[in-house]
Amino acid sequence: MKKTFPYFFFFITIFVTPSYGQSLFNIENENKYVNFMLGYNYIPDMPLGFTIGGLSGFYTSLNLNFSAASSGITSANEYPNGFFTGETASDGLQFIIGYSFYLKNKFLRLPVGIGVSMTEDYYLYNYYGETNWHGNNEINKKIILESGLQLNIFKFLYLSGTFRTIAFETNTFSIGAGIINYSTHSSGSSSRPNIPARNTPSYNTSTNNDITNTLRLVARDLQNKRDYNGDGLINCIDAAVSFYKWYPDKSKVRIELNRNTKTGMHHLFNCVNINGTWRAIEPQALHMNHSNYWMHNVWGKKYDETYNSDATWQYIKFVTSRP
Repeated sequence: MKKTFPYFFFFITIFVTPSYGQSLFNIENENKYVNFMLGYNYIPDMPLGFTIGGLSGFYTSLNLNFSAASSGITSANEYPNGFFTGETASDGLQFIIGYSFYLKNKFLRLPVGIGVSMTEDYYLYNYYGETNWHGNNEINKKIILESGLQLNIFKFLYLSGTFRTIAFETNTFSIGAGIINYSTHSSGSSSRPNIPARNTPSYNTSTNNDITNTLRLVARDLQNKRDYNGDGLINCIDAAVSFYKWYPDKSKVRIELNRNTKTGMHHLFNCVNINGTWRAIEPQALHMNHSNYWMHNVWGKKYDETYNSDATWQYIKFVTSRP
């Protein structure tokens, strides 16, 4: 097999995959935890391998095998004299691109991938006591599908195992381990410092004024029963859309979704970028006469920021869809 193949796929693994996922799947929305993943990946007959993961759970894996037989080939087109000893060898690679879905918060994931297997076979012939390897110069290409489980442990390590089927003809497996780096969520702080009250804006006066002024406009919309999505209800959807509409700097505001079956939380709200950190705001705070507009203060333990996801792309259409 030509030695240029591994370098070609290595280039795809390092450069193409992260940008592909980032453009198609809104990495900022889905990147609840994983920032980077790198590890060793083993499959039978191809022990040289690695897996690298980009943002959001996308990953690629590459496994290689180069046998000593390929350096000792004496014929590439015609079978040599002698008889076939029955011994075979092969060079090859398996390349997979996939996505790891969340099963249990940030600790358990389901990797699902698709890729290609390329192999070239060699045969050992014996001619009067002299053995020679023969290759027919044909590369066998087949589709690979895989799925399995990935367990993240100790906050920086992962263990994985997958089942692979090659063109539904041959089955094999992979096992891997490596390092993983993740954050709790890009839309909020991973810790919970003492949060300033709404009317004591120690962090930024102009930002606090923007928030409070926007909350007044949201309260007005809710009082006037402004139904932004036209569902006949006045609820958190209308409040979050209203806040996004009236907030003056669209580059520093998002519509956020928190869905947590453990606490029964299913709520739409907003995040505002304050000094480089996305902070969660309850847009109904003023309308509900709360003295504080931070999500943690309004909802208490029912709100877990690790379940946040950016839903701006889903609800932004309602900002201008109704008069």
